[in-house]
This record gives sequence, structure tokens and C-alpha cells, in this order.
Amino acid sequence: MAKRKESSMRLRYFGSYMGVVLCACVLIGMLGLSRAINEIYEASRLEYQERMELAVEDLCAQQEILENISFRIKSTALYRPFFTERNAYYETEVVEDILKYRDYSPLIDQYYLLQRETGDVYSPQGKLTYAQFAQYRLQVEESWLDGLFSGMAMQILAHPHDPDTLLFVLPFRVQTDGVHVPDTCLIFLIERAALAERLERISALDPSMLAVYWRDFLLLGNPSILERETLLVTSQEADWQIFSFVQPERINQRLTDFRRYFILVLTLGTVFILALAALIAGRSYRPISRLTARLNIPQNASAEDIEAAVNALQDAQSYTKQQLQNDLAGIARQRREIAKQLLFARLNGMRDARLDAQLAEAGIALSHPLFCVVLVKWLDGKSREETVASMVYALADGDMSLYPAGLYRAGESILLLNFALREQLEDFVMVLRESLEVEGGRVALFVGDICEDMGQITLSFVSAIARREAEFSGETERIGPMEAGWYDDRQVRLMMQALREGNSIKAQTCLDALCQMLREKYPMMALQRCIWADVGSQLLRTVAQMNVHLDSEQLHMFLMAVDTHSFQQHLSRVLDQAIAASNARTAQENQQMERNVVEYIQAHLFSPQFTIAEVAGAFDTSERKVGAIIKLATGLPYKEFIIQLRMERAKELLTREDYNVAQTGEAVGYNNIPYFIKTFRNFTGYTPGEYRKLFEEKEDAR
Repeated sequence: MAKRKESSMRLRYFGSYMGVVLCACVLIGMLGLSRAINEIYEASRLEYQERMELAVEDLCAQQEILENISFRIKSTALYRPFFTERNAYYETEVVEDILKYRDYSPLIDQYYLLQRETGDVYSPQGKLTYAQFAQYRLQVEESWLDGLFSGMAMQILAHPHDPDTLLFVLPFRVQTDGVHVPDTCLIFLIERAALAERLERISALDPSMLAVYWRDFLLLGNPSILERETLLVTSQEADWQIFSFVQPERINQRLTDFRRYFILVLTLGTVFILALAALIAGRSYRPISRLTARLNIPQNASAEDIEAAVNALQDAQSYTKQQLQNDLAGIARQRREIAKQLLFARLNGMRDARLDAQLAEAGIALSHPLFCVVLVKWLDGKSREETVASMVYALADGDMSLYPAGLYRAGESILLLNFALREQLEDFVMVLRESLEVEGGRVALFVGDICEDMGQITLSFVSAIARREAEFSGETERIGPMEAGWYDDRQVRLMMQALREGNSIKAQTCLDALCQMLREKYPMMALQRCIWADVGSQLLRTVAQMNVHLDSEQLHMFLMAVDTHSFQQHLSRVLDQAIAASNARTAQENQQMERNVVEYIQAHLFSPQFTIAEVAGAFDTSERKVGAIIKLATGLPYKEFIIQLRMERAKELLTREDYNVAQTGEAVGYNNIPYFIKTFRNFTGYTPGEYRKLFEEKEDAR
């Protein structure tokens, strides 16, 4: 029967132990799975958005290539026809540029150059008239072509009769007569299927899941996509817009793969942990072994031996209430005697190692960082300042101290004891009465609060004084310890906040309100002095956090002020001094920070992987803060400052013969060469090739 009961207890112990471990494993696994699913979804969304950004960048590059073709024709010194009577290219440089751009943009297949004044249309297939081009190529009226010259901006239109073809129209003016009306127009015919194939090859996105817009014109895709929760990516000028959504099959495939591996790892981990838990549970369940070890008897002891050992242990540990009271009384006598010896030794300048050992044995720790504040008053009215002064010098080593309370009222003293227990105060008061030869009952004791550090002693002063005032006023009920909010320190806290913010006006306003409160609510000078001390304590902590150094003479003057008016004047000077020092230090740190950030950007700018996040990480700040620093240091927004540095470096490299346009773009941090060409042209007014040609002409002129 005993074996069956023992087996049942073992099974219950083992089952509960394993159940707790299994529940913990399942809970951790579910939490990990939930977190991983969220991470997978977010990663899929970011990856999909990056692919959409690649598609937008490619569209911007194709637009830039088309604009560069028109710009190259526009910048020709004198307009000359593209074709001669033999239907051959006349301007070979333009031909080379067009062929070069066609290598960059495979979308350029058919293009036409329309000259409005002559009515000629040029194409790789030959020269046409307006009527021939309108009738045989676009199948529209000639008046429809006049609408293409309505403005100087690029247009994208649908083909009048072929819904699968798009018209990219770039009007410009070749003549340099100051008129801002286009006289020439480039028309590129691009198939929608070719554009969709291009986007799919660049970004690996399904074109059927995209909605591509040029401004408000739908180029590709189904507008019904906008009815769903979509992702939107736009170009820098917001001309190109792509809408799409993450396909569920992308996420589901990742989740399926992850769940398969996660369940496998979780199963193996749970089996391993359960096996380890079973081993621990089996070894830890030794009730008889633990009992025999506790009773200090052999493991093969009989039940009678175990019962006898348990009874003997109970008899040995029986402890009556009377025995406890006697032991406590003996401890109190021992501590009282030690306190007498300690005070006598300190009054006579003695130091005894045996006394220190007795203190340690009695549990009295004079180095404990807790202070207890006591206010002592001699009710007979006799002055004992000389006796008190001698005790101050005798007890000034930090273990306990007695300070005269002359700042409050003559004949009073403040006793600081670093004992954590209030019960020890009676022992020291008894010794104090004997040492000062004061008859019993002639010393009034007002116990203050126990403080954790010296900064709180001021509050205990006020607590002790409040008890004294209550005693003198005849209040017999017991007054509990005053809390830290013994006065309304809201204005003090606001003053310290204004000091940290460097707001002098706000600090002076709070100081005026504080002094007005002192005059109205705390007219007693003793309480005002305690509040001044608390203000000084908060001020010292605040300036220490701000790493600001103050004039010690000014601090001493406002702490030792004779009235509220002088306190306000001296503290006002201290606040102005602290704010001025803080502002000067902050300005110096900000200037140094600006120099460091600018130098870091100049040193690391030309790396292709350079980002504003790298700068923020290097200086442990936010990207917005970096932008504000650059704006303050250079007067330029962050992006314009970066472009300026890169373009100045690009101008320098273009003057060297060992750098072509592509190498220059890569050297200043641009992997997208068409985008580099566009940025350089916006910054200087010239393409990189034109800038190099102008530089060479200037050099030849010299």
C-alpha cells in the first residue's frame, strides 16, 4: 500500500512538472510564431515596395532619356534639317546621340520629328508631310496635330486609333528668338506591351497587378486596384505613380515554408526540453533522502527512527514567549550599555577596537547610510551652547553629529544619528541627559524622519520643528512624520524646469511666485530658512545634471539671506548666472556638433551606400536632427547640400581627361547615370558632356 501511494505521489509530481514545462514551451512557441508572422508580412511588404520603387526609377530614367534627346536637338547651334534629299542623316552627332540613347532605352522604337513652320515630319523611314503623317501614321486630322504644340511640357497621350500604343510627346522650340511657343515636337510611339514587359523585367512585378499613372492618365493596369488597400510609390516630382498590393500567394508561400521549419524546430526543442525536465524531475524527487539528510540520520533508517528524530528536533526548537521577552530585554540592555560607552568614548576623544567589535556583535552599524533627525530643547531655558559645541567637535566623524539649531531658536540643537531604528533614540537621550547634567523630564525630544541621504535632512528639520510648535501650542495628539510635500514646491519644480530650458523670464516669474507664497503662507523665518535650504538642494541637483559650475559665494549668500527680499535678489543672480553658463555651453556644443556633422558628410559622401541614416547613427541622433543641423550650419536643406557637394565634385572630375560621364557619376555616388545627368543639368544648366566641352573650349581659348 505504501509503495502504491509512493508511486502515485511520484507520478503526480512528475506529471505536474512536465505539464508546466510543456505549457511554457507551447506558449513560447505561439508567441514566437505570432511575432514571426508579423515580421514576414512586413518584410514582404517592404520587398514589394522596393520593387515598385525600382519600377518608378526606371520610368523616370526613360523619361529623362527622351528629354535628353529633345534637349540635344534644342541645344544645336543652328537648326538644320535631319534629312537631305537623299533621305540620309545630315547631323551625325544627333544620330550618334539618338543611337546611344536607344541603347539605354529599348522602348524607343518609332519616333517622329515634327516641324510646325515648315510642315515637315522626319523619321528613320523617311521624310513626310503633315498630311501624310496625319493620314497614314496616326489617321487623324491635321488640326489634331496642332494640339501637340499647346505647351512646352512633356505629354503622354493615347493613340487616337490604336489602344495598345502610347504617344510620348516632347514639344520644344529650336529658334532662339525669345518666343516661348514650341515650333518643333518629338513624338515617340511606345507599345503598352513593351512598357509592361520592361517593368516586369526591371522589378519582377506582375503588370496585371499594377496601376501605372502619368499624372492623372492611366498608362497600364486596371483602375479597380485602387479600391483595395494598396501601396503607392511616386516619383520625386509626383509625375509617375504606381499603385499595387502585396499578392497573398507571396506571403502564403513564405508562411508555409516558415511554419514547416518552425514546427520541426519547436517539436525537436520541446522533446529535448521535456527529456531534460524528466531527468531533472526524476533526480529531484527524493523525499525520503531529503528528509533523512535534514534529520542527519542514515537513509536506511526505519520509520521509528525518523519519528524519534522529528520529535527531538521539535523539542530543541521550542521557544516560549517569556524566553523571547527575556532575550529582547537582554539585547536592549546590551545596546544601551554600548551606547553609553560609545558616547563617553567620543566625548573624551577615545577610540576602542573592542567597542567596535561589541557594536558589530550587537548589530549597531554606525556606517549605515540612514540618518535619523532629532530636535532637542532644554526646557529650563538655560544656555548650553558651550556644552553643545564640545559635543559637535567630539562627534563630527560622520557616525553621528549634533548641530546647534541657533538658526531656528536659541537653546535648541539638532541631533543627527545614523541609526536606522527609532528605538535606539531613547538610549541616546538618556545618555545625553546624564552627560549634560539635566534632570529627568527637562529635555524635550522631538523625533524627526528617517532619511535615506543628507539631501532629505532639511525636510526632517521642518518635521521636528512642526512637532515642537505643536507641543508648545498645547496640541497633545501625536503628529505623524511630515511627508515630502510639506510645502507647495510646484513653483520650485517649474523654476528648475525653466533653468534646464534656459528660459530666464519663466525662471524669474516662478521665483516671484515662490517668494510671494513664502510671505503669505510661511511667515515664520524658521520655516522659510528650511524652504530656502530645500530650494538650494534642488538647485544644486539641477545644475549638476546640467554640468554647470556656479559661484560658491553666490550660493552661500542666498542660503544665508536675512529675509525673503534678500533671498530673492541673491537667488535671481544665481539663476541668471546658471542660465548664461548653460546657454554658452549649449551654443559651444551645437557649433562643435555642426562642424563634426559637416566634416563627416564631406568625408563619407561619395560612397554609393551613403545615407542620412548613416550620419544619424554615427552621431546617435535622429535623421530630422541631422537635417536641422545642416540647415543651421549651411543655410541649405539637407538634400540640396548633398547635391551641391556632389555636383561641385563632379564639375572637378569632368575637367580631367581620365573620367568620362559614367565614371564621374559613379565617383560622386550615383549608380543611375541618367539620373546623374538630369541632376547635373538642373544644377549647372548643362549636361556633363556640354560642361566638359565648354571647359575644353575655354582652355583652348587660353
